[in-house]
Amino acid sequence: MESSGARSRGGKIPRLLSSPFSAALLWTLHPLQTESVTYIVQRAESLMGLFYLLTVYCFIRGAGADSRRHRLWFALCVAACLLGMATKEVMASAPLIVLLYDRIFVAGSFREAWRQRWGLHVALAATWLLLVVWW
Repeated sequence: MESSGARSRGGKIPRLLSSPFSAALLWTLHPLQTESVTYIVQRAESLMGLFYLLTVYCFIRGAGADSRRHRLWFALCVAACLLGMATKEVMASAPLIVLLYDRIFVAGSFREAWRQRWGLHVALAATWLLLVVWW
């Protein structure tokens, strides 16, 4: 009679030690399985990218809108920038990108961009305070 330690009845290896289960266990513990950790980091990066693009998009829509709607678009622009700043620090360049976009494609010069939309640019720069407080 064989002992019941390594083999079960009938001379077969127990299911817990079978090769498919062992392979699955090895794959579960393998260092390549970092997706669950990196997914969290990439999710914050994607969310920041969304808010970055939304900031620029809302500025573009606000710059081309009539006088009644441009305030709503600019308010959404500042809100998206603030949410992006709360998501990731890389968002710090967004107010500068909006200013450069304004100078290159909308106003034609920094002086004209500042004259027409100084309040928006100050509000966008004020979102940097969130980074200063959290840093």
